[in-house]
Amino acid sequence: MNDFFLWIATITTIVDAILAGSVLDYAIKQLPARKIIGMIAYRKYFLASDLANGRFWYVPLGLSAYVLNVTVALLAYFQNGITSSTILFIIAAGFALIHAFGTSQAVPAGMRFLKVKDDNETTLNKSFDKFARWVVFRGIVGAPMFVAMLLGLIVYR
Repeated sequence: MNDFFLWIATITTIVDAILAGSVLDYAIKQLPARKIIGMIAYRKYFLASDLANGRFWYVPLGLSAYVLNVTVALLAYFQNGITSSTILFIIAAGFALIHAFGTSQAVPAGMRFLKVKDDNETTLNKSFDKFARWVVFRGIVGAPMFVAMLLGLIVYR
């Protein structure tokens, strides 16, 4: 079980790093681009990226992170009881669930872009502002999710 646990905890840490990096990239680099290129152009980009091939990247990445984090926390608890690494794994799982909640709010806000006409920039901005807030929220909780998982893996014995 020890080798299996290390294997799954390592994979989870890698998945968390990719997810946290993806969301931070989105929040830091992609979201501000709308102010430069305009909301109408950004909507076209969003439809062509996030709502096209992006769904095949973000959905499996997010879902696997949520499932893996909870699995690692449960395995650590049942294998070792309450240890410092178990607490860190539980914290990572908690952040993963909070991240999942943020995703459950961001997705419907992003899907509204399908219903808004290209020429309605005011509506697009309002809709996008809600989506952007949830993306930033996910970035804020995604980074500590990864850090807690990494630290848990480091202190695991």
